[in-house]
Amino acid sequence: MTDTTRKQSVFEICKRVLASSGLPVPTAIAGNPDALAVQLLALLNEEGQDLLQYNWKFLEKTYALATVPGTLEYSLPSDFDRWLADTDWNTTTRLPLVQMDSRQWAVLNATTLGSTTFQLQYQLTGDKIRFYQVPSTAQNLQIAYRSRGWVATNTGSTYKDNADANDDIVQYNSNLMVACLKHALRREKGFDTTATKEKYEAALASALNSEILGETLYLRAPRGGLIDTFTNLPETGLGS
Repeated sequence: MTDTTRKQSVFEICKRVLASSGLPVPTAIAGNPDALAVQLLALLNEEGQDLLQYNWKFLEKTYALATVPGTLEYSLPSDFDRWLADTDWNTTTRLPLVQMDSRQWAVLNATTLGSTTFQLQYQLTGDKIRFYQVPSTAQNLQIAYRSRGWVATNTGSTYKDNADANDDIVQYNSNLMVACLKHALRREKGFDTTATKEKYEAALASALNSEILGETLYLRAPRGGLIDTFTNLPETGLGS
């Protein structure tokens, strides 16, 4: 039977892998000292981490920050991996932020140029974002970022990059994770993986394709002709 649940818990995914492999299904995976349960959870975390190399839309999030006058340093989201290029904006001033590299940051600290610009300059240091200066009034900032959180707590309130509870919800497509984990388990046990590899690669391709919004291409001409006033020319004032 085809599984129609896009996201499932750690235990549900592992249970599907064990049951379809003809192996005994325990009452729990996380916290279970059984060698197979320990291995399965470790493999799930390894494969989940490995899948982060692909561009998943569900990992794209927005970091919203309201600056506090006099405060230059702020914590990044706990699941932060990296910024998405050209998405850092000050929505109060409608101006982009300026990320500085080490050389540029040194120039700012050696001059007074930073305090005379309208844009906010910042750099990333560890798990912090640090501004060179902030205005005397609060600024609302928004930056899109790539998350590491491929697994969430069962309440959905916390995202993390390792599963450690039976009711943690894996954010990847459940069919993909089952195929991936089954292939990894057979690989580590030294069994033939020809069939499981094919199923895993097909599941991966399907999941990645579902992340892409394809453009609709029409073979017929647009309504009214290629050039007309209905679709792409003004009724009056052409050339004025």
